[in-house]
Amino acid sequence: HEVLSALNTQKAYETFKKYVTYQGGNLNINLVSPKYLVSKKSGYIKEIDAKKVGLICNELKENNNQYDAGIILKIKKGDYIQKEKLLGEFYGNKETDINKFYDCLKYSHFKRKNKDIIIDIIYWK
Repeated sequence: HEVLSALNTQKAYETFKKYVTYQGGNLNINLVSPKYLVSKKSGYIKEIDAKKVGLICNELKENNNQYDAGIILKIKKGDYIQKEKLLGEFYGNKETDINKFYDCLKYSHFKRKNKDIIIDIIYWK
């Protein structure tokens, strides 16, 4: 009941603002509208190069203190993607060639069986 009361009366938000201010944070953030990236072809996602995706994320930032820049992926390895389906959303103030993202993806016409992550379970006695 106390939690709901704090949320409804904005007391929780006021406390949050104090913490941000004490830590030198900035609450005056102008969030940018996302740029949407859609698939140019259909197929199964065979591979996503995480390193390249991370480098693109860094390019979206104007400086190291810009925390609202990045990519939200709407896909994962093994997904079947129709042409023109949403793949991800790009956020950032800096102009970046988001078409570089297409180089991060490899497609396949066939669904591949995912390898087991857990190879074996060892029991200790």
